[in-house]
Amino acid sequence: MARKKLQLTQKEQEYEALLIAEFRAGKNWAFEVYFERFRPEVNYITFKKVKSREIAADIVTEVFVKLWQKREGFYCARAILAFLHVSAKNACLNNFRTQRHAKKYVKLSFPQLVHEQSKDTLHEKVLETERMNFFTTAIDTLPERQNLAFRLYLEGYLTKQIAKGMGITVQTVHNMRSVAISNLKSRLPQELLST
Repeated sequence: MARKKLQLTQKEQEYEALLIAEFRAGKNWAFEVYFERFRPEVNYITFKKVKSREIAADIVTEVFVKLWQKREGFYCARAILAFLHVSAKNACLNNFRTQRHAKKYVKLSFPQLVHEQSKDTLHEKVLETERMNFFTTAIDTLPERQNLAFRLYLEGYLTKQIAKGMGITVQTVHNMRSVAISNLKSRLPQELLST
């Protein structure tokens, strides 16, 4: 399906130029404009592949977090949309691989599971403990409502439940979670991310 190329007015061109510049500079309002503009399409693509609204919502959140992290490399909205399409499709493929791996892992016998878990080295356990301590401390620095929404998400509450409990929209919960993840990733020391 070919898209018609729309001619933008001078004012619209100026707005788009400002929007991409502000987005690249890390302005949240610009990210929110692109999020609202492209989320429905990315969500549709993702849901079509994974057939689960919750998994699709999680993938969309992940994809937009990646977009935010790589924002400085984009110079036009078309490049952003292309990145979102490719990232969403790759995330769907990764989801399928993870599900296949999980099914295979469940088939292992209990002794095999114990043996697999005993392969963890002391170094990996120390790093994991450091990550968790840092992560917990970093969560505490999030704004109060963002902190609450993110903690409820980590505790396993569904997005709809969080939205209802906090008296906000589901989309606001997704936005809060995206920004929280981005903030947490930017605060996590590189040596804790590298393994």
